[in-house]
Amino acid sequence: MSLNTIEILLGVESDVRVATLFERYSDLLLARLQRSNPDIGDIPEELEYIVDELTISRFNRIGSEGMISETMDGHSANYGDISAETSLTAYEDVINAYLSPESENTWGTVRFL
Repeated sequence: MSLNTIEILLGVESDVRVATLFERYSDLLLARLQRSNPDIGDIPEELEYIVDELTISRFNRIGSEGMISETMDGHSANYGDISAETSLTAYEDVINAYLSPESENTWGTVRFL
């Protein structure tokens, strides 16, 4: 997705808040990837959805930062810790899988004693 697509999904036009969140999460994810592999220059296409989901999720929480629990007419919300770093930890397994892909066809050695 792109910033434009996120703004369409959120129903906003050229919102500085969306652009700021998008840039913040893009930088955060890229920095995380580069800690493990300094040769990565851009966010890989297969991980771009992480930035999109984090941007949309964080934008929807603007105005209710830090809310721990709310229930109204069957709708429940519980945010807890909403820092950018903790938001990214939800995707740590996906990031690690990208950084250390395991080959589906691995050949090993069997020794009988």
